[in-house]
Amino acid sequence: MFAAKGGANQQWQLVPAGSVGSGGGSSATRFMGSSTVLIGGSMSDASATAAPFDVRYAYVHSQPAPSSDYYSASKCQDAWKSWWGCWSGSTTAPGTYVTWWDSHAAQATYKGSPRPQKFFWTWCSARPRGSGRLGRRSGGGRGHHPRDCGSQENSAAGLSRCLIAMAHKYAPNTAVGFHLSCWDWQNNTRGCTEDYANLGARNADFPVADVSDRDAGWYAQPAHGGHDNFWTDRKAAASLGFYKTMAESVGKPVVLWQIPVGNMAQNNTLNHYKDDKVDWFFAHMDQVANAHVVGLLFGAGQQEQTSVETDGGNLINKTIAHHNSGGTALK
Repeated sequence: MFAAKGGANQQWQLVPAGSVGSGGGSSATRFMGSSTVLIGGSMSDASATAAPFDVRYAYVHSQPAPSSDYYSASKCQDAWKSWWGCWSGSTTAPGTYVTWWDSHAAQATYKGSPRPQKFFWTWCSARPRGSGRLGRRSGGGRGHHPRDCGSQENSAAGLSRCLIAMAHKYAPNTAVGFHLSCWDWQNNTRGCTEDYANLGARNADFPVADVSDRDAGWYAQPAHGGHDNFWTDRKAAASLGFYKTMAESVGKPVVLWQIPVGNMAQNNTLNHYKDDKVDWFFAHMDQVANAHVVGLLFGAGQQEQTSVETDGGNLINKTIAHHNSGGTALK
């Protein structure tokens, strides 16, 4: 599940199929307050202010809180630090890790002037085996009520629908969406659209997909499988076609995150692996918009990969040039 924090004014609509490919699109089409494709990623503070980035993101992955006491406490305890809500330490209130970063991004600057950024949170909660029924046990504790999920069926669909409803109820300035975990989409796109419809994706604000968790140059090495994850125009067209199909099937735009940061000037050593996706996306922004993609979020999926800080300034330079060109209108 993926949530975008810190933005409201969400008005997005699909352009009729006949006009998408011919430069269709409305100046009124907006997502999270923007009429252009959002550009951002996972990066340091110094990198975040070096270009006119729209978004920063972070990956939150931990076991869920074992007790509602965690949510209702005024301060965290040292023993709770393995739960994401207390990553900020025992001197802060539960959830400060998220609220602090939201506020920090909102105070971002570019060239000495305010340029507030949104914060996207990718949340993955690993629930232990035997922990109980899905839908009914989502309630209780700070910020939500046991009845929030009481009317939902006891299934993955019930849980997902409840989470969407709770996000909209308790955080009305937050957009929330599902991760597109259709690993067999090349052979079963129809099944994917049906699954996400059943999960309630039409009630969410967007689906989100990660392009790759590693740079292509890392995957190409024999020690890492020797896979060819570089993009050709054909591979890119297939992926964008899938994103477009999913967007149109649920009537919501798509956000892409964890896009590898590597570029072909790297030398395939630690933190300097080759990839071609940054350059491909910025060279084909019309195709990105036509696929109803509203955000491109770049970042390494693992500590050995190329990052915004080690890519030789490529992403920062591409972002500046794209911004100076006026950006890419949403469709």
